[in-house]
Amino acid sequence: MSSPDLADAAARPRDSSSGIAAILDAIAGFLVWAVHFVALYVAAAVACVVGMGNAASGVQRTFIAILALATIATALGVLLHGFRRYRQQREVPHLRFRMGLTIGCDALAALAILAQLLPLALVPLCR
Repeated sequence: MSSPDLADAAARPRDSSSGIAAILDAIAGFLVWAVHFVALYVAAAVACVVGMGNAASGVQRTFIAILALATIATALGVLLHGFRRYRQQREVPHLRFRMGLTIGCDALAALAILAQLLPLALVPLCR
């Protein structure tokens, strides 16, 4: 005899990601934020080393605009990941907790990424 819980569990679709992949998916937004953070400040440091501080103000503004656009694109990518997980949560109810966690992490990571626009706007390049 089988239990109704076991029959329900067998009928449910299995999640394709498990273990490490599930953990990495849940913290994907934070990983993207960390990579973006390092890349943004390394790019600014390299620009200063090659003489961006002595360049014309138009060149400096263009460089900052490129970094700002990359920041906005990164935040949109993280938000897209969260939106996809939101849709997946609605389709597969037994993943509700993990997908809720992923969506929350992505929202926090997107805010952290967008917060990196403040130093770009307020701090002079190559001071």
